Amino acid sequence: MYRFLLLLFFIIYTSCITQTKQEGPGIGFGSCLQNGGGEAYLWEALNKERLDLFIFAGDNVYADPFNGAQLKVKYDYLAANKGFQSFMESTKSVAIYDDHDFGLNDSGRENLIKDEAAKQCLDFFKVPQDHPRRKHAGVYGDYMIEVNSVKVQVILLDTRYFRSPYEFSSEKDKKYGPTKNPKSTVLGHEQWIWLKKTVKAEADFKVVVSSIQVIPDKRGQECWGNFPLERERLLSLLSKVNEPVIFCSGDAHFAELSEVNFKGKHFYDFTSSALFHPHNTKEGTPTKYSSFPNEYRVKGSAYTAGNFGVLKFFKNDTQKKCQLILKRNTGEQVFTHDVK
Repeated sequence: MYRFLLLLFFIIYTSCITQTKQEGPGIGFGSCLQNGGGEAYLWEALNKERLDLFIFAGDNVYADPFNGAQLKVKYDYLAANKGFQSFMESTKSVAIYDDHDFGLNDSGRENLIKDEAAKQCLDFFKVPQDHPRRKHAGVYGDYMIEVNSVKVQVILLDTRYFRSPYEFSSEKDKKYGPTKNPKSTVLGHEQWIWLKKTVKAEADFKVVVSSIQVIPDKRGQECWGNFPLERERLLSLLSKVNEPVIFCSGDAHFAELSEVNFKGKHFYDFTSSALFHPHNTKEGTPTKYSSFPNEYRVKGSAYTAGNFGVLKFFKNDTQKKCQLILKRNTGEQVFTHDVK
């Protein structure tokens, strides 16, 4: 009897370990972190994920700085958050900025403190001084990471430092419209040259991080759709790579999943926003932000309560898969979608 119970315990224990291993860790991301880093439950939920990597996708602090000193005050305030400290000690992280931790709202290359903003972003998130991201203007760069025997290239884009000014829209309820200027840019000449080389690296999946949405193009707010030639150029470049491409974006103050078939290649844009922000709702109900038109939205994916995204990777004998998971900032799962 004793041996039988011991054997039964061993089988149950082994099954639990195997299940945990199959579920596996992954890559998390989120954007828009106001109120000095949010509440303790956010960091508790993120710590429970045991992520291989977390990507801060912009608006990591809300400074709207006129100078470097104003920006540093906000970073110092975030650094003092106990939950943030615990998370950073346990989880490897990388970051890009968006407008509120770069300059003024919706700002681009006209930002007078853009070099200081880039330096503070890289310094705060402890990018080594000899890292390639330190050798050029802006904060773009890439990382190779292996998750559950799946090789993932994480490409961080800088959609602020080089970006041309927006053009205002004449349409009601739309702030910006598509520019007709062929010289307008999001990434700038140097970053485009770098990106063309960088996407040639071999991996199983490419995760491309943009602080603003890539696929939704008719929102009338900040998005790649305001620069239609740049958007087409980006999708055209990435349509030629062998790997599945998943965009991770933020900024929008709600979460959603968008998908499009472009020149025969399927693209996903997984938006997570906000980690913690007054614009969040308690129940995830529609707001003016989530009600903007998006013909590419996966049905039922719009969600307005505080949230973060997780990308889990799996490998078996026949295929490799990425599971896109949206979670509340308290840890509960909202939706999932598989990319094979």
